[in-house]
Amino acid sequence: MTGKKAARPSPSSSSSSSSPTSSSPITTSKECNRALQFLQNGNHSEALKLARSIVSRHPDSAPAHSTLAAIHFRTAKLSKPKKRENFVSAVDSAEIAVVLSPNSISFSLFHASLLFELAQDDTASSSDYDPVIEECQRGLWIKNPLDPLEDNLDTDENDAENSTIELRIRTVKRNLKELLEKAKTEKLKMVAEEHPFPELNKDIKAIQDLKAEIQTRFITEKLSFEKMETPSHLPPIIPDRLSDKRKLKNLEMVISKVNTVWQAWAYWNDTMSLEAKKELLSVEIEDLNFHFIKNKALVAKAKEVLAEAVECLKVTKNWKFWECFRCGERFFNWESQKEHLEYMHLGPLSEELHSVEPESMTHISVQQTINSDDWNPVDMVAAAKLMEDLPRNEYGEYLKKVNWPYCDNKNRYTLIRKIQKILRMYLAIRCFPMSLFSILLPKIREVLEVENRIPKPVLEEHLFYKTLHSICFLEEPELKHILDFLENNIEVPCGLLLCNSLIADKARGDTNSYERIVISDDFSRLVFDERMLHGQILEIGNVDESKNDGKKDIEAIIRWLFAGGPTIFIEKLKGWTRFREASKNQGMEYFKIIQTEFCQLQKMCERKRDLLEYQKSWQYLEDICSEEQKIKNEIPGYNPQSYKSVLLNLQKKVEAEKGYDEMDSFGLELDNISCIFKKPQEENDIKSLIRVNINQTAVKLLKLDAIIMMINAAMQHTWKKLEMVTTYDYRSIVVPLLKSFMRAQLEDMVEKDAAEKSDAAAEALLSELALDDKNIEKGGNDARQGQGKLKDKKKKKDHKKAKEFKVTGGSEKQQENVEQTSFPVAHGKDYPLNPEIAGPVSNDELENDEWELKAEEEYRMLEMNLEFQKQIEYEAKQKRLAELNKAETSAGNVAEDVAFSGINFGSFDWADYHQDQGVRSDEKASEPEQEKHPKAPEAD
Repeated sequence: MTGKKAARPSPSSSSSSSSPTSSSPITTSKECNRALQFLQNGNHSEALKLARSIVSRHPDSAPAHSTLAAIHFRTAKLSKPKKRENFVSAVDSAEIAVVLSPNSISFSLFHASLLFELAQDDTASSSDYDPVIEECQRGLWIKNPLDPLEDNLDTDENDAENSTIELRIRTVKRNLKELLEKAKTEKLKMVAEEHPFPELNKDIKAIQDLKAEIQTRFITEKLSFEKMETPSHLPPIIPDRLSDKRKLKNLEMVISKVNTVWQAWAYWNDTMSLEAKKELLSVEIEDLNFHFIKNKALVAKAKEVLAEAVECLKVTKNWKFWECFRCGERFFNWESQKEHLEYMHLGPLSEELHSVEPESMTHISVQQTINSDDWNPVDMVAAAKLMEDLPRNEYGEYLKKVNWPYCDNKNRYTLIRKIQKILRMYLAIRCFPMSLFSILLPKIREVLEVENRIPKPVLEEHLFYKTLHSICFLEEPELKHILDFLENNIEVPCGLLLCNSLIADKARGDTNSYERIVISDDFSRLVFDERMLHGQILEIGNVDESKNDGKKDIEAIIRWLFAGGPTIFIEKLKGWTRFREASKNQGMEYFKIIQTEFCQLQKMCERKRDLLEYQKSWQYLEDICSEEQKIKNEIPGYNPQSYKSVLLNLQKKVEAEKGYDEMDSFGLELDNISCIFKKPQEENDIKSLIRVNINQTAVKLLKLDAIIMMINAAMQHTWKKLEMVTTYDYRSIVVPLLKSFMRAQLEDMVEKDAAEKSDAAAEALLSELALDDKNIEKGGNDARQGQGKLKDKKKKKDHKKAKEFKVTGGSEKQQENVEQTSFPVAHGKDYPLNPEIAGPVSNDELENDEWELKAEEEYRMLEMNLEFQKQIEYEAKQKRLAELNKAETSAGNVAEDVAFSGINFGSFDWADYHQDQGVRSDEKASEPEQEKHPKAPEAD
């Protein structure tokens, strides 16, 4: 208000490098008096120059600063171009004088007077009177005030002789009280005149847009953290620039990963017992900690997260926790964190301001009336006759059952529905103040009584004027008046902004779903719900489990377990740290918005407090005038005074006792009386003028009530956002750690089972080969011998293949096929030699042919898997987008279940794949085989 504050003098300022001259207070007073003499003679520039010189030489002298303030003030009165600048300088110098001499009551009065002059500037607002009120109150509360004569430079010696110290102090206090009342009066008058919040709509819109922008960033961070769980079994397509051997190596890696998942599914489905499956879902915390020792870089972080999660479960039996973004303190429920933020980092609203917060409409009957569907224009003539025929003393619920005679009036119907829509909106966002109800009903009753559409006795008998449904009885002009009143006094555009934000948040809902997991009673084991064995992976949240139609998805747990790869927990731990840091930053942003809204709430409550005091002053005058009429009615023959006489007598009484400590404050009442008598007034005019001011103030209070309730609603909306970004769930990080351990356990069991089956199959195969070797014929011609050698090599290679196939976990049926196709002689079949390889074949040629066949087969397998993978990921992405879009546009709908889909290895068939690819794909795939391996001629 006063611009840049002047620098406070330090205690050592007198001994600074400038070396100010030290002199007695008498010398300083003489110099100050000399400067004031220049001012009285009209030499303002010389007076100002001398005063500044005195202050520079005596910076700790309160009279010196007070003298400079007086000269600036007189200069401001005479110099219009620099009026504001001199006023600000005068206030700053007077403030320094008060700081240097805090017990000087005269300096306090001078400082408050300068502040009052500054507050009366054309550009000032009602809040500019607050410093005046504060300084006056400070001056009145000084316990041991100094003698005003000591601080008064230009004094007459006779003043000291003709008065005492007590009298002089009392005179200054009386002046302070008068200035205090004057400042309060001017402030309240300005409060009653100015708009409480000139750009409320823009401010609320800007804040709501900022909230939406912060939430968008939060959702992006959260999705980035959650999408690490998406399936990623296969690496990207192998670049062409790689060598053939490196391509083959990558192909082998891909096939190995695919086989790992396929083997795990086969083992889970065909071999693993139910008890073993349940045991896998139960994990010892000690075993889990030991599992992460292998990764030295993250073992400490993993153990820390597990310890925090177990502590949370011990305290609350819940996975969720909240963390203060300011001090880092953790809480296990939102109410505790909110209370911590309010009292430790925000500060509560004072009891005085809290007492003026408006009361919200909570009457169920009023809410039911506003939300009813029978708001239609009523035929007044038929309705008046109907009400006359109603039983006496029937009202309330009975009136709701009456079949009112409605009429077909489109204009009235449109206006009535617009009014109802506004009232419904304010009920929905909880911004319907009781004061609105109290103002609307008298307006409606006044119209119905004045127009005499329904006789007054009938209205009073049935209390029909106490229901808002009586709006339907108004004609088109009155309906327009009610609609204009609502649109101009309860900030409808701001209400729409808040309403839209609340609806959008409700539609978005909470789309978080986590696995069902609990901790054992002794807090030593984490246990997944057994429903996971039947495909119900997530708890009911945004997942609609009814879509399964009772069918068990036994493959779901394998897809869930192998989603994201074996090292996903490493990225999850890093992402957990990044996500919490981002949430803290967004929490700080939301809290700054809450601080802004809290400041707005304080200002509006202070304004309402002042406006209530202003309304009370008018109500006091009306009560005094009504008291005369009341005495006349009670005492026969009493001749009451006129309103004018009553008010004039009050004015004289207050002015006669003005300034006494025991006299109550009547500054506003005196100002109101002066306002009434500015023009000659008749008796009825005085009464009407008082009532008009009371009603106008009531309307302004209604507007303030609506604004305060909207700010409160906006704050609650921001608190919800803050709760969202500061809520964490340990399952989002603990589950990936558990999956890593469970996956390793399952892979170990699969490998052990495959090794046992491979050993058994190898022994059986070797026994069979030993029997076949005894039946091989010896001797023959060279061609026959070459063929025999080739068969021996073929058998050895097939033997090796069979063992490798066993190790990879092939089924028994597939192994039988291998035996039948690889060892025809052992089964009694005598195939002739292929004429193309009838001659001697080198080992290098055989190995080259084998390498080419293997590479070609595995590459085809890779192409198929990649094609399936792309299709699965595309469908999952489309479902996820559809879920998010539906959540944004549909209120209260539960998001679609985006089930994680993987490769169904158990139902895969090469023939189905080639059939899906079309005839050309079959021909293309078969050409290399026909060229390299022509069909053998049939045996005789």
